[in-house]
Amino acid sequence: DGGLHAVIELLGGTAEDRLERETRLAAGAEGASLGAQALGRYWQRREGDELAGLVIGVGGSDDAEFDRALTRLRALLDAE
Repeated sequence: DGGLHAVIELLGGTAEDRLERETRLAAGAEGASLGAQALGRYWQRREGDELAGLVIGVGGSDDAEFDRALTRLRALLDAE
């Protein structure tokens, strides 16, 4: 069963700041039932990795549901 996903990369600050932000955003997305997950769950981090972000599923929903989810996700990102 496949799907279509997008990555939102978190920029700015130190690597530690970005990873902490990733954790907060992933928890907020889970609490809002958005289905977004921390990008770090998808690979084994090595020391010095600086990439942090969210993985979001973008397939399967109707347009109105997807628009509502993006609005909620944008609110989480803006709150950071």
